[in-house]
Amino acid sequence: MKLHDELIQVENEEIVQEHMLEQSTQLPVKIELTNEQIAAWKAEHGKVFKTVIDDETYIWRRLRRREYVDAMSYRSEENPDANVYLRQNIIASIVTLYPSDMSERIEEYAGLAGEISDRAILKSGFDASETEEL
Repeated sequence: MKLHDELIQVENEEIVQEHMLEQSTQLPVKIELTNEQIAAWKAEHGKVFKTVIDDETYIWRRLRRREYVDAMSYRSEENPDANVYLRQNIIASIVTLYPSDMSERIEEYAGLAGEISDRAILKSGFDASETEEL
């Protein structure tokens, strides 16, 4: 079972790394968090959000529909229980603007991908708390 879990982990890391590589081609190698950079992100993405976890700042944007569909399409046939974690890692990697080394941080902080991805999904139109019957 341990070998199987290690294979699933490697498979998941490869998929997340693939997404990180795609994203890294769009981001500068070293991003400095300044008011000018935040203004540039707002101009490019509309609203951007800040989440502080364990005294570390994360800046992220909303998830686009195509990105959501792509993230939901990834699945582990061998271990369906791993799907939710795989998707959280992908979403967190896609939406996080700062810092740029998310794959390392996701490995370091077990709940980071879940926290960022859950918040991004809610801010991307999946929160129906303002719905009322007329």
